[in-house]
Amino acid sequence: MNGERKIKIGIVPYLNARPLVYGLKEEEGLELIEEVPSKLARLLAAGEIDCGIISSIEYFRQAAAGPATAGIEGARIIPDISISALGEVWSIRLFSKVPLAAVKSVALDESSRTSAALTKIIFKERFKKEPKWQGLEPNADLENLEADAALLIGDPAMLRKPNGFSIYDLGKLWQEMTHLAFVYALWLVPSSDKNLAKLPALLAEAKARGTRNFARIAKREGKRLGLREAFCYEYLAKIMRYDLGAEELAGLKKFYKYAVKYGLAPQGVEMRFFGDR
Repeated sequence: MNGERKIKIGIVPYLNARPLVYGLKEEEGLELIEEVPSKLARLLAAGEIDCGIISSIEYFRQAAAGPATAGIEGARIIPDISISALGEVWSIRLFSKVPLAAVKSVALDESSRTSAALTKIIFKERFKKEPKWQGLEPNADLENLEADAALLIGDPAMLRKPNGFSIYDLGKLWQEMTHLAFVYALWLVPSSDKNLAKLPALLAEAKARGTRNFARIAKREGKRLGLREAFCYEYLAKIMRYDLGAEELAGLKKFYKYAVKYGLAPQGVEMRFFGDR
């Protein structure tokens, strides 16, 4: 596909992404690099990977950035694929000691920039307040949490027991506020590089395989995570969405509008897809 050099594809280590990468390990000419979303955004900006599952907020930030800001000038979205949900998402959750309206400080999981941005938008738009924001290391122990609330993402958010915290699902809060789906991540490439011309079809095939094999993925990942197989299947087949159609794009555009409003993304970014001129 790209001469002798393998195409480096960044993937995330979470259950919700497994259907999008189903079978890619067996494809010749590919090298899969697994990192949390925030790390993949840095790798893509630095040119260390050719494509990655990237937090949606990063498209708007990276596409607007130029070489001077180490961004990906001309970034493109691989069409028809996303990690999305309409309503509850189960894996993006706020664990709070107090009602959200009373929260004064929030520790944000540093694994995902989109989830952090979504948290800020919900507090500012829905609750008309801005708590003090703090960083939170991935997989951090919440027992000694100093902040009023903590954002956890991915598998750790699903595995974490309440242990005295109230749990709020950010996907549900977003839907209650907007009545729209939310796009958490996208496949991004730096540009419409002709050397990557076969990549959209390859990723579409992986998604098709993965969505046909939810049961197999649920069985395998349930054992790995210590979660019930039925829980994993419901999560993949009924909670998550993997298309990037009209409903998902409407939610993504609304998210971008709020991100601009609250200074979380630059103005004037249009959604451009691989193959666009």
